[in-house]
Amino acid sequence: MKNRLANIFVLITVLFLIAGSFAFGLEVRDGRIKLVLHEGTGRFSLYYLSDFKEKKYIPFFADQDPRTSVISLLIDNKIYKLGEASSFQESSAKTNNGAQFVWKSPQFEISEIFTPVSSNEAPLANGVKIEIDIKNLSEQSFSVGLRFLLDTYLGEDSYIHFKTDRVNQIVKEQTITRANMVKYWVSPKQGNADQFGLECITTGKGITVPDSIVFANWKRLNDSSWSYKTSVSRNFSLLPYSINDSAVAQYYNPENLSKNMTRKIVIVLGKYDAKGYDISSNQNKTNLNSLLKKAVSGEGISDKYLSAQADLSTVNKLLVQIDDALKSYETISNDKVEFIEEILNGLKEKSKKYSQ
Repeated sequence: MKNRLANIFVLITVLFLIAGSFAFGLEVRDGRIKLVLHEGTGRFSLYYLSDFKEKKYIPFFADQDPRTSVISLLIDNKIYKLGEASSFQESSAKTNNGAQFVWKSPQFEISEIFTPVSSNEAPLANGVKIEIDIKNLSEQSFSVGLRFLLDTYLGEDSYIHFKTDRVNQIVKEQTITRANMVKYWVSPKQGNADQFGLECITTGKGITVPDSIVFANWKRLNDSSWSYKTSVSRNFSLLPYSINDSAVAQYYNPENLSKNMTRKIVIVLGKYDAKGYDISSNQNKTNLNSLLKKAVSGEGISDKYLSAQADLSTVNKLLVQIDDALKSYETISNDKVEFIEEILNGLKEKSKKYSQ
């Protein structure tokens, strides 16, 4: 492993760079995560980079039609689906650390902020923290609740649709209440040696604990206006059209929201990690992500000389990272080596401009 890093070290020292950007649309890539905000619909897709060299991404949840996953608000007994409610004006933008949706009406401003995060066992981003802020802009109080419906699919091939920290398989409808809340649920890809799956953290520091979690057939959940009563006699099929189609809904019960008050709900989704996610410590993670961004972007510098100086600064920082890794007595993960190689590939591509 360290020989591999040493070879990279030598190659970088003779590398010349260019500036060029390949990002387009509202797409965020960080570590092994690709996040896509579908503007105008209020929906998002989330992908995991399973192979750096082949650029192979696996969708965490159904992405053929992103509209099948949706956040709904219950405001004074009236339901609003974010991205569909005409009374809310939608905007979206990239942020310093991720991306966000914002919906605004005369009474409310709702933001959905996405920030890539790393699980406790991962050196690179492999999940996303979702912060939903609901602010009351009006002079009156409202009762506000939220439902997060996610159209899962990874467990459908094996008919083991979900698992939690308490049970290894959920094959029938089920409701988990706050009084009996699990630490996480997973939509697992069965037979995968890496135990790949979509994990949602439901308890822990910084996480908003749901009042209930419902596992059921997607169509049944989607067709229900709000609450849904599960039955242990039903599986995840609804004949004749919705066969073996699972979904999960997380409920955050209505609470009183007074003038100028904001209700915050924090959700974490990502690749399954038995050690979980500690979102309070993610600011201390490696800065390889920022180096990759610099390696593949021109940073808005049009002057070729200044651009070269900025790129050489990126190379120097990468050399420090590699040097530290070579001196370390700790085992270097494949993830970290592959990510350094990905940075190198970006720098190789940039080198073409300086030879023109």
